[in-house]
Amino acid sequence: MKKKNINLYQQYEKVVGKENKKKLSKKTIYILCAAAGFAVLGAIFLVFQLQLNSVQDRYDELYFEIYSDSAAEQSVNAERLEYENQVLTQISDSHLKIIGDIENQNKSTQNLSADMISKILACQGADTRIKNISYDKGIVFISGEANDVRHASGFVSELEKTKIFSYISYTGYVLQGDVYIFSATGYFDADDVGKEDTQ
Repeated sequence: MKKKNINLYQQYEKVVGKENKKKLSKKTIYILCAAAGFAVLGAIFLVFQLQLNSVQDRYDELYFEIYSDSAAEQSVNAERLEYENQVLTQISDSHLKIIGDIENQNKSTQNLSADMISKILACQGADTRIKNISYDKGIVFISGEANDVRHASGFVSELEKTKIFSYISYTGYVLQGDVYIFSATGYFDADDVGKEDTQ
């Protein structure tokens, strides 16, 4: 058998060195993983911090815009304009109502023409005298006197025959001295009957 020179130190280094390398490799991996984890967490924290700062800046901006003197002035102006619009709306509604009332009154007064008055006067008999014809809000008031009761009621009968009014209200007569005072109310629209009492 041949003698072999075996270097035990080299053999030891080969065995122990491999184990140490393996151990160092695992430690290195753990350290690298931990470092990578911290780096990721740091990056996430940095991103969140930047976003938070951005949100805070925007909040400060909006807060300044909302509570600035300019915003307060705009708010006051908006309230004033709203109030003015309400007042103008009320005035407009009031004017429209007045215009409507005037138009309705004009329509009614068109009916009360000179020709109509002539027809009313033509209904009085020889002993009947019309003393007053007045008009208010679509209603015609007629008053007169007669020497005889029959002539007073006869005037109203003649007036009904003319069909000038939709409805005629006859309040009767009152004896004053030696004449009979009578009155009648003519309505162009029967729906207006009784309205003069509520106005």
